[in-house]
Amino acid sequence: MNTTNNDEIEFVDETLLESTSSGSPTTTISSSIFSDSTFSSMSQSGLLNNRYIVKQTIGRGSFGVVSIVVDTKHDDTELALKQIPCEDDNEINKAMQEVWPIRFLQHDNLVQYKSVFVHAVQGVMSRSLCIIMPYYSGGDLHQLIQTRNEYQQRFSESELVNYMNQLLSAVEYLHTKRLIHRDLKPSNIYVSDNEETLNIGDFGLVRELDSSQANTVAGTLRYIAPEILVHKKYGEKADLFSLGCIFLEMICLGLDRIMYVVALTNPNYQLEIKQEILTHGYSESLASLVRDHNFNLTLSGLRNVRVCT
Repeated sequence: MNTTNNDEIEFVDETLLESTSSGSPTTTISSSIFSDSTFSSMSQSGLLNNRYIVKQTIGRGSFGVVSIVVDTKHDDTELALKQIPCEDDNEINKAMQEVWPIRFLQHDNLVQYKSVFVHAVQGVMSRSLCIIMPYYSGGDLHQLIQTRNEYQQRFSESELVNYMNQLLSAVEYLHTKRLIHRDLKPSNIYVSDNEETLNIGDFGLVRELDSSQANTVAGTLRYIAPEILVHKKYGEKADLFSLGCIFLEMICLGLDRIMYVVALTNPNYQLEIKQEILTHGYSESLASLVRDHNFNLTLSGLRNVRVCT
């Protein structure tokens, strides 16, 4: 596991968010506690938080808005801005749950948050929690898979092994910090410009392994582990299952099947998946990773793959 220097990171004053013994923010904050420097407004020069110029919006959804911004204090570097609208202090606390568990994490294949602040618009009661992070012009893994499928350009076996090594390394690092992601899917994985590096992001459903919320149904159906669907308490293997689904999607350039519990515990179905992998020209050692409903995805397992060239 390699780490990256995160010397620029700035967070909302942690005194705003009291925490339980597990370290998660739980209490409501009072707006009077915020210092003037915590709040940001658009200056007359058009700068957000006195340094960022909003260039263009690249995504909207229930989560908020994502835009490209230019950092005027750092060589006009292009970054991504995620704005989560918040009507009141309770909503700010909820939004902070995405930031709180990962505020000190550093890994080459995890999206690093560079700055977090609350943006208040003058004359408007509502505010937004702003998260500044790297901008990945290569898009996300879902888009890359779609492009490869469109041109029928399959991932080479060495690419697959390299990508999965990166993702597994990042997920295992999360697990050493007693955290589970719970929503691993291609659209939450970002691709570097040269398509050599993957970075896991979107930490809104991250929870501590010992959390009571580690037995609630969360995630995206196509990638959810069987134990989550049947309302059992789950742990690290839920993330590994999701990675297995991503792995299979990269091999097949699409994931047409919904991975229901019965299908994935059926040996005949596992054999069908293995045969599909071999049909696409991949090696027996790569196909052998599909041994059970957890896909046997581990770093040691990937290292045993004899890459077919």
